[in-house]
Amino acid sequence: MNGYLRTHLTEILSSEALAALLKTTKVLATFAPDVQERVIEVFAQSYDLQYTLMIAFAAAQFPAAAMLWKKKEQIKAG
Repeated sequence: MNGYLRTHLTEILSSEALAALLKTTKVLATFAPDVQERVIEVFAQSYDLQYTLMIAFAAAQFPAAAMLWKKKEQIKAG
């Protein structure tokens, strides 16, 4: 998330403001309203991306688990 935020917020914020924001989001209240809106939008996009990746990895576990599944072998009385 921090990498995404750094990449997308460098065009909006100065390096000092970005460092302060990544340290604490309380700094957001000190920004101009239009900057706040843009920063919140980037945070939302970052969250959406993170959530989408989490769902994709969770969904990928089902086929992976199915490939590892072993059936019980029948014991033949001989």
